[in-house]
Amino acid sequence: MTVLHIVNSKEAVSRIKHVSNDDTILLCDDGCFFQLLLTEKYPQQISIVMLETCAMARGVTALPGITLLSDQHWVDLTISSKNSITW
Repeated sequence: MTVLHIVNSKEAVSRIKHVSNDDTILLCDDGCFFQLLLTEKYPQQISIVMLETCAMARGVTALPGITLLSDQHWVDLTISSKNSITW
């Protein structure tokens, strides 16, 4: 994995650029509400994951193909990424 893109708002969805096939997009906070926008924007094989605690707090169910992550998996993902960008 190259870059972890952390998306936490609708504005972040519109600002995110240059996502490669090796990157991962993490939805957290209010970014969980905009998973459909991201799956439409990046229909290719981009890995999109969502922080489970944020989704649960907002009553959001992950769309097919979006993996829910625990807080520990989020930490592991951040550590294993070469870079991370919060949009």
